Amino acid sequence: MRISNRLLWLFIIVVFVFFIFLFWIFLKKNAVFLEINSNENNFSWKIYNIKFSKDFFCKQKKCIISNVPPFEYNLTLTKTGFLDIHKKINLSKSIKLDIKFQKKIKLKKIENKITRKQLINKIIQDKKNNFYYLWKKLQFRSIINSKNYLYAFYNKKLIFYNKNNNYSFDIDFYLNIEYIKELYPDLFVIKTNKWAFNFNKKTKEIDYFSLFDDYVYFNNFYIGVIDDNDLQRKNNLWFKNKKWNLVILYDLKTKTKRILYISDYKIKKIFIESNKVFIENSKNQKYEIVL
Repeated sequence: MRISNRLLWLFIIVVFVFFIFLFWIFLKKNAVFLEINSNENNFSWKIYNIKFSKDFFCKQKKCIISNVPPFEYNLTLTKTGFLDIHKKINLSKSIKLDIKFQKKIKLKKIENKITRKQLINKIIQDKKNNFYYLWKKLQFRSIINSKNYLYAFYNKKLIFYNKNNNYSFDIDFYLNIEYIKELYPDLFVIKTNKWAFNFNKKTKEIDYFSLFDDYVYFNNFYIGVIDDNDLQRKNNLWFKNKKWNLVILYDLKTKTKRILYISDYKIKKIFIESNKVFIENSKNQKYEIVL
């Protein structure tokens, strides 16, 4: 009886080792390579899933790893001074990836040294209630949801003006501005032709908002816009197979998300009005987003 049990266990061990050997041969035979071609050198990247994880550092713009098991992986690429890149890749076969790092935008805080007495002579108001710089005839524009603040953009300067107390300040800014909205009493969202930025009026700090191309915060949810050709953001939120322009509801605490609206046309604006969320597309059509 004891001999029989020993033979049984020996048989199980042999079978187990045999299957491990077969799996090793499968991985060896089907191993693939991954080639990354970047616009920058000296960057780090990590490829990982539940079964496999490995970190690399590339001194050159081109980097290759071989003998990678043929599975689906998450890929993260980082470089100091540049935005992180996150991708999901399927290595059922060898592939080549072209990666383009984008620089982080650093905006310098500019202290306002102009007194209120000077501002009275600096900014004028015409009969149609339009505000101008006196010597440049530079017209100020409205800020969505703001009762007091206006803005103007001139020679890489973003100028904010409070018409209620006749106070202004400016900061360096290098991107073309599409519009600005007030999200909270101390927070503006600056929508440019490329990205959206959060601007804190108190600290004069600007942060790049990476989750969406444009957004509002409503009833404890982010409601954001992702453009049709913005594959990076779609991939980050696991909507890489979704076409068209998307409006997405996102809960930052639970990480749950769902698509609220799909549009054939580019969405120019998303904003809050009378405690309701609206979008405006490239055809100047306005829609309410009903939750």
